[in-house]
Amino acid sequence: MITCLNAKRYNGFVQTYEKKLEKRNLIAMLGFNGTFMLLWVFVSIFLVAQVFFVTNYDLAAVALFVLIEVIAIFIFYWIASWASKKIKAIWMVRAATVLICVFLVLVIVWQDGLQSHYMVFGLMWGAVQGLYWGATNFLISKVFNKEKVMTFFIICFVMNSVVTIVFPFTFGFAIDFGSWALTSGAVLGVGILQLVFTFILKTGMQEDRQLQIKEYFRTLKKSGKLKSAFGLWFVVFFAGFPYTLTAMMTILIIMAYGTNVSIGIIGSIFAVFGIVALLLYRMSKDKIKSPMFWVSSILPLVASIGLFFYVGPLTVIIFNAALVLPQNIVNVEENNARINAFRHIGGEQFMIESHLFYESAFLFGRVLSCCLLLIVAATGTTQTALAIGMAIILLVYVIHAATLFIWRRSNVQLINQETQK
Repeated sequence: MITCLNAKRYNGFVQTYEKKLEKRNLIAMLGFNGTFMLLWVFVSIFLVAQVFFVTNYDLAAVALFVLIEVIAIFIFYWIASWASKKIKAIWMVRAATVLICVFLVLVIVWQDGLQSHYMVFGLMWGAVQGLYWGATNFLISKVFNKEKVMTFFIICFVMNSVVTIVFPFTFGFAIDFGSWALTSGAVLGVGILQLVFTFILKTGMQEDRQLQIKEYFRTLKKSGKLKSAFGLWFVVFFAGFPYTLTAMMTILIIMAYGTNVSIGIIGSIFAVFGIVALLLYRMSKDKIKSPMFWVSSILPLVASIGLFFYVGPLTVIIFNAALVLPQNIVNVEENNARINAFRHIGGEQFMIESHLFYESAFLFGRVLSCCLLLIVAATGTTQTALAIGMAIILLVYVIHAATLFIWRRSNVQLINQETQK
């Protein structure tokens, strides 16, 4: 009787501890993901715009900045993945946070460096993202089970949309009516806050301490899942292609309006549409989700047609309203499939190897996107050339959505079986 009672108390204690730990880890993950999104908005939109300004409106400089960035992302993603086998992954997130603080200090004290050494800044920003995402993707898979990964991404996308509502306008206003250095200093404070959130997370080590790339593919082949794995690889490849779309849209708005405030206002207003669309999609039944998925995939391409004839308030507003839909609805489905891929078509022991495999797909897609941006720059950086470039990217995005839809239908039985385990 006493033993049974003690066992119940012990089990109750364990369950309570696990719930508190789960809540603590969720707060930590949302905290440092939210602050990182804010930093991403600042660098990917306003720092890119600053590079365009200080290089005398040279789009090739922006393209080279982004190209070095995406190559560095993959290199440092690999480093972070290897390190996450040796030490706790959260230390790589902290290293990335410290590096971004150094990066922001450099932005403040060496503003002239953006003009002559923009590729160095691109390298540093790529290193930050590679270290951060290499460790964070592992932590997402480690901290959350397969049922809760989707929920985590839904919360993240809503939270990120809130960030993109408030801060693009805030940053644009601060830069135009304050100063670049003052705004960068405020963002540095966000980087320090991100570091604080990393100390809330509590998680263990990866059991296997060695990368096993060959064994990963060998296991896929033996289990008959190699074809499915490469199918998802091409889905992710197409997902990487729109990487330069943010830069293109930023440059187009600058050419049309000429101020950072304009970039911020347009970015803030239409982030609201992204939140509403995502929540409606999440709450909808399966038979409603498919039409919403396809509309969100095709609508931005249709909306981009107006930019060929006129770049002004109306066409930019319509395009941005359409653009936020796939950024939430399609991307949340792709993120969930990719992060859980090792569960569906690999194995728990190949978590990091699976993430590396699909990160290589991002690399190829992003590099091709940067090449497209260089081609647009070579044509003379006209509004028409930018509109054509964005239309090509959005056409690839439709292909991405189609391949994701086909992959999910082809693997729905496998995914459901894994979900039920």
